[in-house]
Amino acid sequence: MDRGASPVPKPSFALKRSTDGVPPCKATTTVVVGPMYARKTSYVAGWVAEQHAGRREVYVYKPSLDTRDGGTVRTHDGKHEFPAMPVDNFLVMNLSVPWSRLAIVVEEAQFFAPGVLKQLVTHQRMLETSFLIVGLPNDRHMQPFGTWLAEVLSMSPTHVVMKRGTCERCPNDAEFTAAHSDVIDPSKKIVPGSDGYFPLCRACMLEHMRDSL
Repeated sequence: MDRGASPVPKPSFALKRSTDGVPPCKATTTVVVGPMYARKTSYVAGWVAEQHAGRREVYVYKPSLDTRDGGTVRTHDGKHEFPAMPVDNFLVMNLSVPWSRLAIVVEEAQFFAPGVLKQLVTHQRMLETSFLIVGLPNDRHMQPFGTWLAEVLSMSPTHVVMKRGTCERCPNDAEFTAAHSDVIDPSKKIVPGSDGYFPLCRACMLEHMRDSL
């Protein structure tokens, strides 16, 4: 462990529910992947409600690189919003809640540096904690978005959920995230907080990429 690393702060705004002596629900690890505008954060809302019903307290984290919405994450339609703690790593989980009564959400997992999500593997293997890890599987070039997905799959997740949006150019399901060429720096894969993206199906994504050449 890096002795110079700062502990991950305990959010003062944990989404709490009284335990009242009731045993927590069984620990699970769920990975949610999909393009932008695929209602991934809406899935988070349902998962949080499920954890509350199981008498777990929920802590939500996001990468400090993501400066959208301050210390929150929210759905694109504004129906759901959660307080979220921006962090750079998970080397030291400095939490006062018993691990067996804790549920952790990691949003925008693709923006964490390589290796950071592996730090959660150690916690997950030793402790009865539920995890929900959410991110984009591909960048705007249809390439794997970093190493985050491989890292979390090493946690042997209980569930892997593939969310799809609606293609902006046809009625098909969208699997990819495209960028408006006049808005996005072509050197960047995906820019946190930018609205210059839209969901496309595979066929429309390939056509979009050909048109962008």
